[in-house]
Amino acid sequence: MPAFIVEKKAGIQVLEKSVVRKVKVLNFPMGNTMGGITRYALTNGAFINRDLIQFDYAAIQRISNPSIFMKNGSRFYQLSCYPYENIEKFREEFNEILDEKYDVIHIHTRYWSDFLVEEIAKQRNVQKIIVHAHTSEVILNMDFQDSAYQRKKEMLTRKHYEVRSRLTEEVATEFWTCSKEASQWLYGDKIPEDKIFLLENSIDVSKFVYREELRNKIRKDMSIQEKFVIGHVGRFSPEKNQQFLIKVFKKLREQEDNVVFMFVGDGPTQNTIKKMVAEYELNKNVLFLGQCENVSELLQVMDVFCLPSIKEGFPISLVEAQSADLSCIASSNITKDINLLGKVKFVDLEIEQWVEEILKIKKEMAVRKDMYKEMTIKGYNIREQIRKLEKKYVKGII
Repeated sequence: MPAFIVEKKAGIQVLEKSVVRKVKVLNFPMGNTMGGITRYALTNGAFINRDLIQFDYAAIQRISNPSIFMKNGSRFYQLSCYPYENIEKFREEFNEILDEKYDVIHIHTRYWSDFLVEEIAKQRNVQKIIVHAHTSEVILNMDFQDSAYQRKKEMLTRKHYEVRSRLTEEVATEFWTCSKEASQWLYGDKIPEDKIFLLENSIDVSKFVYREELRNKIRKDMSIQEKFVIGHVGRFSPEKNQQFLIKVFKKLREQEDNVVFMFVGDGPTQNTIKKMVAEYELNKNVLFLGQCENVSELLQVMDVFCLPSIKEGFPISLVEAQSADLSCIASSNITKDINLLGKVKFVDLEIEQWVEEILKIKKEMAVRKDMYKEMTIKGYNIREQIRKLEKKYVKGII
């Protein structure tokens, strides 16, 4: 059976009496790294009305720190296997979770491998089955240097298109997306556009707004007060293309030595990137900070944010960087809709062009401002957007 963990909070029983009943929502599947989808679901959980909604999480991937999912009375379920490992055991465990009588299952979907979870939810009469598109390609928890990486990615991509060809409106009750690109990838022409709900990847903007005093303090603590800091936040994985950034930084160092590169995140390709840094003799100028909970503070420290992804759905990291009023350079492969405040420069994946843009930003060094109002108007402040999410959850249920 799935491991079930719950954090008990004083006063929770009193809260439950404040409404006729809570709408029970299950988010699935969560990941072990603090990647975009997991951060998105956790941010929603931090702000959702707990008097109205019981907001829970489930994962297949083994979670090393389940406590992050157990705040504010949330429940967390750890399944023991993937369907391809033991489909009957997976069915049994998922059905045990649904014994908790969930009203809504919110399925955060990267690519299609089957419709199994949707089918189980329908069989158990879950009222709302939400499929939510988050990415625009197959993402693997593998190093790109692994000999099996390309073969497995091609196999899963073929499987995705084969399963998508069988997609109908009967698979789920609602179809959501974070962007046009993610929608096209997951739904193709199988779901009419007017049936697809766009929900912005909103964040707690107040955490990210620029604070010069905080910037100066952290830069002093890190002994990089006089450095020009180039930053990147993201999971180390092939689609994030961090190896390109190392090549850019190597070229940049030939022209400018007072620079530091800051990586925030971890993942399967991290060791490969570290080896590149060592080979290029850049160790003294590249910081690997790992998975951090203070991303909002580290964005204050940076002078430019770089995201050279090969593919993205709608990167939350760029929403966060713009909230901190950072100048951003992004791959031209990324959706232009992410340029919320006009501070994102889209550049082809050509090393010389990236070096040129970084040096241009360094020369100009624009004054940074508090962008709380601007981000709220654009619709990316979770304190406003969470009400929209709550209404979608409870409509037709209470």
